[in-house]
Amino acid sequence: MAKIKTIETLLLFLFVWCSKIKRSNALSTTTQGSSNVFVRFSPLIGGPSFLPLHCEVMLMSPPAENEATSVHCFDFLPREPTKTETLMSLMTLQSVPGLVRYRTLNIDMSPPSSVKSDNHR
Repeated sequence: MAKIKTIETLLLFLFVWCSKIKRSNALSTTTQGSSNVFVRFSPLIGGPSFLPLHCEVMLMSPPAENEATSVHCFDFLPREPTKTETLMSLMTLQSVPGLVRYRTLNIDMSPPSSVKSDNHR
C-alpha cells in the first residue's frame, strides 16, 4: 500500500492506469461490446450509509486460455475515515491523507467438473 496525500493523486493514478490498459492488446480485448472497467461506490467506514464517498475501481483482464479471470481492485482509504473533517473534505474535493490499496482477485469462470452437459443423450 502506497501512502498518498490527496485524492487528486489517486484519480490521476487511476486515469493513467486505465489509459495504459486501453493501449495494451492483452487487456483491452472485450467480448460482445462489454467493458472491463467497473466502479463501485459505498459509504466510508463509520460514515453515513446515504453518502457513498468510498470508491473502488476494478479492472478486469480477459483470461488467457485455461486461466482464471483476473480483477485488479484499487481503492483509497482515508487515514481517519470516521472524522467529520474527513467527510467534509471529501465532499468538497479537498485533500485527505490516506492509503491507496490494491488487490488482485482471480475468478475461475469455468463450470465445475461435476456439471454435465445436456448434449450427452
